[in-house]
Amino acid sequence: MTMAAPQISVIMPIHNVAPWVEQAVRSIVAQSLTDWELIVVDDGSDDGGGDLVEAFADPRIRLLRQPGHGGIVAALNRAAEVARGDHLARMDGDDISHPDRLQRQLEFIRSHPELDLISSDYRKIAEDGSLLACVRARWSPGKLRAILQHGPCTLHGTWLFRRSVLEELKGYRFDTAEDYDFLTRMESAGMGIGNVPEVLYSYRSRRGNTETTEGLGLRQVKTHAYVRRLYRRRMQGLPENHSEARFAEQVASSRITTRLHHVAALIVLRSGSWRCRALRCAGYAIASMLSP
Repeated sequence: MTMAAPQISVIMPIHNVAPWVEQAVRSIVAQSLTDWELIVVDDGSDDGGGDLVEAFADPRIRLLRQPGHGGIVAALNRAAEVARGDHLARMDGDDISHPDRLQRQLEFIRSHPELDLISSDYRKIAEDGSLLACVRARWSPGKLRAILQHGPCTLHGTWLFRRSVLEELKGYRFDTAEDYDFLTRMESAGMGIGNVPEVLYSYRSRRGNTETTEGLGLRQVKTHAYVRRLYRRRMQGLPENHSEARFAEQVASSRITTRLHHVAALIVLRSGSWRCRALRCAGYAIASMLSP
């Protein structure tokens, strides 16, 4: 017997997040809104994270395994292909959704028909779960375009959006900037983006993320620059002029440049904990000379 389509499909790509993935899944299982499905795509993990997800005895949870590490875009698009809900929610395998997250976001987007995607405020937590900061988005729709000239205005893991958005955009593009590209394409198409002014998510800042992995940080910087160029061309009424060859040329870096950027990223991250203001400023200055 075919199960009825859920109200929300939660899509969660995972790659080597075994220490946190059970807590992430449990945070969805514990949602006050129970009409959901969770689609977890194991993107070539070698730490047993997929097996931990598979151990959950809940028919609403589906595990898909990728044949190797294909990247977050391939994982997200595969999850979206099999999702059955009218609304899709994003979730990362090392984060936590607060118990009322899905209920509050679904109520909010249904009461705001002019919006096609919403995010929420969130807590930034350390690797051990301790609180680092509380991040609140208070931008107005009029400021959205100005913000998107520089980067994404929301945290990807907090998103809930209508299925029609994904269908119109034809999925995600560009690993390391997939959220920024998604938002700029939405804005170019005149779709509405909003935020629930409540803390409904906890984002885990940890070692092994994009900024601290050698090579990925610089690729992310260059991919964001490429996405900005495409966005500006669209807003000028010009064709994107995108090709895989042009993109590959944009994000290519020499081994020396990659290493310098990695060193710069570590300087910035470490200098943030230096108590001496002069040393912190020196750390930022050195990093800015080593890397864009």
